[in-house]
Amino acid sequence: MSLGILEGIRRDLLSPLEDQINFLSPFMLGLRYFVAGPKSVPAMREYLSLALGTDLGYQISVQPAYTYHKTVESEFTLAGRFGAGLKYAVSSHLEFTLEVKFHIMKDFATPVGGRRSFNGLTLSVGSGLMF
Repeated sequence: MSLGILEGIRRDLLSPLEDQINFLSPFMLGLRYFVAGPKSVPAMREYLSLALGTDLGYQISVQPAYTYHKTVESEFTLAGRFGAGLKYAVSSHLEFTLEVKFHIMKDFATPVGGRRSFNGLTLSVGSGLMF
C-alpha cells in the first residue's frame, strides 16, 4: 500500500486577502515484481511496479476580510501508476528505494490548485523498516 501527499499553499499577490491550500493525496494498492538476473551488488534489487487506486483532491480557500469566508472542495477520482525502481538493503532491517513512476488519473471535475489533471512522471525516494 502506498500513501503520499502533494500539497501547496498559494497566496495571490493581486488579492492578498485570499489564501488557498491545495493538496493531492493518492491512495494506491499495488504490486512489485523483482526482476531476476545476475546481481553485481547483492544488496540491490531492481523491480517493476503497478498500482491502482484513487486520488483525493482537496482545496480550501480562505478570505479573512471583514467577513470571514471559507470554501472547502474535495473530490475523489480513479488513478493508477506504473514504474521501475531500485531497492537497496542496508541491513536485514533497513532498506532504501528509488523509483521513477508515471501517474495516470481521471481529470477532476473542479480544478485543484488551478489544475484538473496531475498526470505525469514522478520520482520517489523512500525508506523502509523490516521486522
